[in-house]
Amino acid sequence: GVVQFDDERQQFEHRVTFPEDAPLFPHGHPFLHRADDGQEYVYFAGGMSAVRVRANLASYLDPSQYETYTFLRPGTETDVHRNPDGSLKLEWRRSLPKLNLKQVKQLIAADKIAAGESHIHLVDVETGKRVLTQHGSVYWNDHRQRWVMVISQSFGSSVIGQIWFAEASRPEGPLVYARKILTHDDYSFYNPKQHPYFAKDGGRTLFFEATHTSAFSGNKHPTPLYDYNQIMYRLQ
Repeated sequence: GVVQFDDERQQFEHRVTFPEDAPLFPHGHPFLHRADDGQEYVYFAGGMSAVRVRANLASYLDPSQYETYTFLRPGTETDVHRNPDGSLKLEWRRSLPKLNLKQVKQLIAADKIAAGESHIHLVDVETGKRVLTQHGSVYWNDHRQRWVMVISQSFGSSVIGQIWFAEASRPEGPLVYARKILTHDDYSFYNPKQHPYFAKDGGRTLFFEATHTSAFSGNKHPTPLYDYNQIMYRLQ
């Protein structure tokens, strides 16, 4: 559900509980963006799948108002919507769960879509291999004049210790080609969050933090006095 900060009492108060079967809800690092329809939305970028809701309190508190960017037809999890030229027809839709990599793999196996056709996968720009992603964040970068994603990888050289960079002309993507920017072998470094507030030189230097921990890694020698803590990096 949702809590709201009470300015007078200086504490968070419970506001609404979402149904457990709600297909869409706030999840991931948010940002504001005025879309092509002229409306301002709160976007949630926790991974490769985009979710948004109108940037007003009534919409934020109503799970039926949340939308996801998908190529599936309403009311189905397998019926693929295509344009007249055969390409996937991607639209913002309500009442549909956001796409995930498991679902995309099933659609590929069923010959509903071709491998690499989906917008929710990354490809290593150097090797052409697909990158299995976990969590990340997306923000506009003035220097690149692109939406930049910094995201963690699942099952790279460690379970969740690698961080990748990708960019797109639109906040919902497609984000396709990526480059590895950080490696923690035998250690975990997950859920990277960019901090545009700290950006320097018009976005040429950006900052992000993530959780540094031996958990999930199998490493029996945690960093002394610093396991399960946040580390900030800067990227030029």
